[in-house]
Amino acid sequence: MSLKVALGLKNTPKIRETALMEGCAGSGLGAGGAMAVEDAAILSRCLTAFGDADPAAALRCYVATRIPRVSEVQRISMDNTWLSGPTATDWYFCYDALTAPLTQALEDPFSRT
Repeated sequence: MSLKVALGLKNTPKIRETALMEGCAGSGLGAGGAMAVEDAAILSRCLTAFGDADPAAALRCYVATRIPRVSEVQRISMDNTWLSGPTATDWYFCYDALTAPLTQALEDPFSRT
C-alpha cells in the first residue's frame, strides 16, 4: 500500500507535484542542514578565538574556513556527481566542525579592491 493510499490522498496535481519535489530533494546530498550546523559551530569557534577585540577578524576567519568546504559540497550537489564513481567520503562524513582547523584570513574577503 502506498503512503498516498494509506493517508487517503487523491491523485491530484498538487499531490503529484509535492511527491515530485520530495523525490527531487531526496536525490541530493541532503547537506543543507549539516552545513548550517557546521556553520554555527565554526562561527562560534571563530568568535571565541578572537573575542570582542576583533569581531571583523572573527568573521574573516569564519569565511576563510567555510568557503572551501561549502563550495565543494555545492559543486558536487549541482553537478550531481556524488558517489557516481570511486569517491573518498571521509572528507564529508568524518568532518568535525568542533575540531577542524580554523583558517586565518590574510585579507578581507569582502573588500572590493
